[in-house]
Amino acid sequence: MSWTNVLNNENKEQMDIVKEYQISGFPTKILVDENGKIILRVIASATNDIDVALEKIYGF
Repeated sequence: MSWTNVLNNENKEQMDIVKEYQISGFPTKILVDENGKIILRVIASATNDIDVALEKIYGF
């Protein structure tokens, strides 16, 4: 499975991801569906929440 990792580009022409997604802690993992809807947000966690969510969605 492929995915996109996004790093914030502060003071660049692109949008400020930290402000746009209201990120308040690091690291923050955000799982977004194909329509741009946030499915899951995990802040400063070493859990497997993302893996569990992907397994539910895709049945891995």
